[in-house]
Amino acid sequence: MLERTALPETSRPAPGLRLPGRVGLSSQLLQFVVVVLGIALVTFIMYLYVLPNSQINAAHTKIAELRAQKAELQRQSSEVSKEIALASDLKSLETRARQLGMGPVQSAIYLPMPDSGARQDSDRTQPADSAGAVEPATQNKSLPLGNIERQANQRLNGAAGWADGLLSRLLGN
Repeated sequence: MLERTALPETSRPAPGLRLPGRVGLSSQLLQFVVVVLGIALVTFIMYLYVLPNSQINAAHTKIAELRAQKAELQRQSSEVSKEIALASDLKSLETRARQLGMGPVQSAIYLPMPDSGARQDSDRTQPADSAGAVEPATQNKSLPLGNIERQANQRLNGAAGWADGLLSRLLGN
């Protein structure tokens, strides 16, 4: 029959030698590495859970602060609106104007404006009254409608610019 042939024996290295590519770990060292890796994994998972929650809590706190600030600003705005309403009341304005010595206009004074060059020479030679003012009703010739509108717009824009400058100086801007 078949002869019993023994399988060739593999050579085993001596106990102090290691084969290349193999790491010899003791069971205690392997358990320690597994425990450390497990702790690191649990810590990483807890970090991924706690970090977003802490950021969410911080955002909720900031939102609450901003809402409180908004409510305070709305309260201040309503107070200022009340002050404006009281200050713009016609009766209180009239009282304040009288305290400052102001009153209704008794007579109107018309001042001549610098000539813009739009008028003709015959209009420039028109005599003015002794105060240097010309009443609009006493002018013989009226300017064409386009010139009047242009001059009125120029004067209104100049007055608006002057008022804006004065207001900004008073407010300190």
